[in-house]
Amino acid sequence: REGATITADPAKYLNIHEQVEHALMKEGGMSYEGAHELATGEERKAVEADGIDWNDYQKQILGIAKTFREKKLPCDALIYLGTGFCPSGWNTPRR
Repeated sequence: REGATITADPAKYLNIHEQVEHALMKEGGMSYEGAHELATGEERKAVEADGIDWNDYQKQILGIAKTFREKKLPCDALIYLGTGFCPSGWNTPRR
């Protein structure tokens, strides 16, 4: 399983992370650091519930982030993957 390639759509899990993080900060008054830690836990639960190894998923995300850096795209734009928010070519809706 070492070095396994996964085909999961990270947009699903990143969306869970961002929604939880936002709610905890906005409605719960939490700091970013605390909200981020809890949101990462929820993201992990969703990833693993779909039968995906967390370490493989993290490798995929880091690979995507590396591509963003190479293309000089802001890495915080990862949260918009698959949303169609920036349909100029690098981010098209998932079908």
